[in-house]
Amino acid sequence: MIIFLEFAVLSSVFFFYYRSTSAQNRPLLLVMFISTFYYGVAGPLYWIYVNDGYFLDVFWGDKIIYAASLIVAYSILYGFFVSFRFRRSPSVAIVPLRPTSTGFWAMFGLAAISIAYVFVNGVALGGLNRSDPFILVFYQFSDMCIPILLYSIARKRFSTFNVVCLLVFSLYAIAVGFRYKLVLLYFPIILLLLGGEVKNARQLRQRVVGIGIALLVLSVFSVMTLTRKKFSGVDLSALSGVGSDVALYGLFAESNIIFGLLGVLSEFVDKHHYIFFEPIFDSVLELIPKFFLAGRSTGNYLMVGANGLISDQAINSGTAYPYFGEFLSMGGHLAAVVGVYVYACLYHRYSSLSRVAGAVNKDFITVGLGVLAVFFGYYNFSRGYLPQSVKGFIFVVLPYFYLISRHYRRVRLVNSDNLL
Repeated sequence: MIIFLEFAVLSSVFFFYYRSTSAQNRPLLLVMFISTFYYGVAGPLYWIYVNDGYFLDVFWGDKIIYAASLIVAYSILYGFFVSFRFRRSPSVAIVPLRPTSTGFWAMFGLAAISIAYVFVNGVALGGLNRSDPFILVFYQFSDMCIPILLYSIARKRFSTFNVVCLLVFSLYAIAVGFRYKLVLLYFPIILLLLGGEVKNARQLRQRVVGIGIALLVLSVFSVMTLTRKKFSGVDLSALSGVGSDVALYGLFAESNIIFGLLGVLSEFVDKHHYIFFEPIFDSVLELIPKFFLAGRSTGNYLMVGANGLISDQAINSGTAYPYFGEFLSMGGHLAAVVGVYVYACLYHRYSSLSRVAGAVNKDFITVGLGVLAVFFGYYNFSRGYLPQSVKGFIFVVLPYFYLISRHYRRVRLVNSDNLL
């Protein structure tokens, strides 16, 4: 029962982190704990006891436990870097500003046009038209709706405009079949509604609404697991006749990243065959649209990692690996430790910006911490492919912090003792 022991250690350590660290780090620790429980505890138990240790018709046995142990171990390390900061932030004074709305509406217009383009040239046609050189570009820009809406909600809460936009984007996310969009959008909103103490009837109603939204998103997420068809909506008829085996597989299918991790360990770490900075170069190349760089070829090392799955179905399975998997392929466990530390530093950098913006509008910090928590603790957790993570950060995280940064100017305070 090694996995149960891992769960006990994971729970104890994260409880210690949660109680020891500052309140601003707790949303990320909470999301990270849930993700680690799913991918490192519940998922492995499913593959061992329900699927009898098989994946892609290959028996993995005790290797599943080893992969689960690594996920738990790296999460504990990640949590340590998040919880205990080793560099003190400089003291700053905040000067509030009144930004113009031009930047907001320009970004909103670009995101709205992108959604319309993807819907007309993708969803309406019953699938993604990969011969269209612009479809993937507009699809990527459509993700900007998430930070733009979150910024607008942090400013004006649930105005008519914000509610209508939420409904439209939610329908779009369901139509394209990507559940992560709903989670990235609604987790910060739920955090905003559930945060703080309940001191009056209004705050109580707000908390009830937050719980209701959480349950609704969870229900939609679960239904989409079994019914979604990417870029062609959902097929509710798929729910008829669904047995418990299919339902369980739908629930735990994403936990197959443990096998992607085993592939990385087998082909890169065990053989000391490292790709070093290739993922970083690919991250830059993938930001260039293919119609500008037709001969672009990125992610070739993914095929090498797939060979570690020892199955003819590996190439087409789309099996990913956790956030530290790419760093393992770049330089082994030492590179993975450095990579996890870099992620934690990146989180601290932007969480401090949330805290600064909170001096202007307290909702900026709550929503900002929610954005960081759901990106680093959920989205990035199971998407180890670095170019994908970089694009997610650019289109989901950076726009929010750009928009809130327009509301203040920072002035560093100099210690008077050093002025002599």
